[in-house]
Parts: sequence; C-alpha cells; structure tokens
Amino acid sequence: MILIGCNDPGSGAFPGSGAFPVTCADGDGACFGAADGPRGTDYSCTGAVCLPGSGTACASDAECAGEVCAGFLLLNDTFTSACVSAGTLAGVGEACDFDSGCAGGVCSDGACRAVCVTTQQCPAEHKCELWPTPFGAGGACQAKPGASAWSCAVDDDCDAGVCEGGMTPTLLPEFYCQPYVGATLGGQPCVNDNACASGKCLFGGVSGLVQPYCRDVCASAADCAPGFECRLFGVWDANTPDDPDDDAALPICVRGGTDETCPLIGPNICDEGLVCVDKLPSEEFGACAPP
Repeated sequence: MILIGCNDPGSGAFPGSGAFPVTCADGDGACFGAADGPRGTDYSCTGAVCLPGSGTACASDAECAGEVCAGFLLLNDTFTSACVSAGTLAGVGEACDFDSGCAGGVCSDGACRAVCVTTQQCPAEHKCELWPTPFGAGGACQAKPGASAWSCAVDDDCDAGVCEGGMTPTLLPEFYCQPYVGATLGGQPCVNDNACASGKCLFGGVSGLVQPYCRDVCASAADCAPGFECRLFGVWDANTPDDPDDDAALPICVRGGTDETCPLIGPNICDEGLVCVDKLPSEEFGACAPP
C-alpha cells in the first residue's frame, strides 16, 4: 500500500499528506510542488491530492491503458486504487522489499503484486486474496499453489495435495488445492508451518496452554479429526475490534475445550459455556475459559 505523504524524489510514494502536502482542487490539475521521482512529473488531481498519471479509478491493471492500478490512501484516510504511471518502479513478479518500491504499491513475500478485486483480474496461475490495510480491505494477486485442481471444499476434492483457503477482498472464503508442504496431517501436533501438510501450524509460535496443531479447512465436523469441530475462525477484524459481526472468518477444524488457544477476534470457537479470554501473552490469541 502506498501512503500518500512523501515528497522524497527517491521513493515511489506519492506526494500528499505529510509535513508539506501536495494538495489540489479537484479538476484544476494544479499540482504545484509535485516531486520529480521514479514515476515522472506528469501529475493529475484526484481526491484533493496529486497522483502521478491519470488518477482514474480502477480495480486491476487491465483498466489502465499504459499505466498500472495501484492501491493507496487519500488524505481522508480512505483506501482506494487508481491508474498511475509505473515509471522505473518494479513490476509484477519482480523482487521488492517495500510497497513503495513497486509500481502497483503492493510488495508481498518479496515480490511485487498486482492490485485486484477478483481472481479473474489476476495474471494466470494467480488468485486474488484479501490485502488488509488499516483503512479497509484491498486485494492483491498472489501466486496460485500448483496442484491438480483449483476449487475444493475438503481434502478429498483434490487429486493431489490438500484443500486450503484464504479470504477474498470482499471478505468471502475461497478454497483451493495446493501441494503438500509437510507430512503432518490436520489436527496433529506441530511446531512450525513447514511440518504440516497444509503449510499452516495453527497457533504455532503462540505461548499457549496447549500444543498447537496443523490446520485443516472443513465444510462440517465430519471433515475433521476426532475431537475437533468445524467452526468459523476469525482472520481479520475489519478494523472494527468491537464489532465481531463484520470480521472475516474461515471454517477450520478446531478444538474448543478448556485452555485451548483461540482467536480474540471473530466468532467464538470455544465449546458451549466457554469464551475466548485474554489470558495469554498475545494481542491476537487467548484461551477458552468460563466467562
């Protein structure tokens, strides 16, 4: 994400709401003081700030002729995306260390990603996943794991590998087949992600009261190992920590008994009569206990 507020000619950030904001009146095109940086000097007035390029609203690169669709924040702390000049910044798939080094404003897992709303807007072999920001949900194209099938609900739907899931930018779950990462199956104890077939050690790294276990997505309790239940698991609070109703959540096989680790956001995964209590040295996770 590009934070508008930098006039540093050496960065890919847009000038805007910093100590010396480059503001403008919509439509007048007067972007005085816009920095000459890697995106050039051709600026337009969008949302009361100067953006390099046309500044036309977009959802993907396909909507930007000769430009790229980049995600950024406006002066009113609103997340949006617009067509801007790529300049000399890194393109999709190229190596990066920070968002500001990418033409599209998204650096994830060491590579620049394209902005998106749906998977159909992504390059081949990519999927559009939730890209949380402090001011709203965005979307970024992530490389699709190589496996024999794309859509699934449970592991049995995959000819090879396991069924895993993520969230779309519209906060809906999306499931896909991916190759095995480790040998440990869902519900079995783990110490890190690489040990699990799904590549996800649930609560790994959390100083909980019980041992973490490998994650497994599910459609019902029948898809889970003995002693586990299929429940919605909160993965993002949509920046409204006091309102669990709008949280993004995935159906995951979990244990909800006393002292089991649980997320402090989203639906309660604890068994009946128990709630997730903030009793662990963690800002994200607690333990199931009586209210």
